[in-house]
Amino acid sequence: MATKLGMTEAELIDSCLANDRLAQKELYDRYRKAMYTLAYRITGDFESAADVLQDAFLKVFRGLPAFRRESTLGAWIKTIVIRTA
Repeated sequence: MATKLGMTEAELIDSCLANDRLAQKELYDRYRKAMYTLAYRITGDFESAADVLQDAFLKVFRGLPAFRRESTLGAWIKTIVIRTA
């Protein structure tokens, strides 16, 4: 599936790994709403959910080089959010 920038998921990941700030913003924008909702369902608190989201996306960007692409990016991010919460 192509993103707003016209990239597939694989291209988006590769661009993020190349420190393309627009691609990094696109990745965040693409998943933030769903992941915030998930974090809120787990924590039951708006501020805690925001903290979880921030911590989780730091882990996502730091861990992206290790992402093996055996699952979708969204599933991988979801796992990080759950473990962070």
